[in-house]
Amino acid sequence: MRYLYIIIGLLCAFPAAAVCKWSDSQGQIHYGRHPPPGVACGAVANAPAAASDASEQRDGSGLRPSERALLQDIRQREQQQRVERRKARRQQRKQAARAAAVEADKRRQCEESRRRFARLREQRRKGYKLSQAAVLDQQMADAEQNIRTYCR
Repeated sequence: MRYLYIIIGLLCAFPAAAVCKWSDSQGQIHYGRHPPPGVACGAVANAPAAASDASEQRDGSGLRPSERALLQDIRQREQQQRVERRKARRQQRKQAARAAAVEADKRRQCEESRRRFARLREQRRKGYKLSQAAVLDQQMADAEQNIRTYCR
C-alpha cells in the first residue's frame, strides 16, 4: 500500500503534456504541443494527452502517417530486394546450365574426335592408296587438333 502512495505521488508530481491552441492566418484553429514560431499559444484546459500535432495523429493501426509511410517504404525495398535476389538466383542457374551444356558438348566432341582418330589410324594401318595419303594425313592432323582442343 505504501508503494501505491509513492507511485501516485510521483504521477501527480509530473504535469501532463500541455496542449496549445492557436489559429492560422486563415482563421482555422489548430491544437498541438508545439505551435509554429511566432504564434502565441493559448492553453487548453482538460485536454487529453492524445491531442497532439496533426503530424502526430495516429490512425487505426496505431501508426503516425510518417511512420506508416516509412514502414511502407521499408516493405517496398524489402520486396524489391527479394525480387532482385530471385532474379540473381535464376541468372546463376541459367549460367550453370549453360556451362554444363558447354562441358557436355566438349566431352561429346572429344569422344567423337578420338573415335575418328582411331578409325583413321586403323584405316592407315590396313593400307591405303597413295592418292589418298595426303587426304588421310590431313584428316588425322585435324582429328589430333580436335583432341587437343576438346579433351582437356
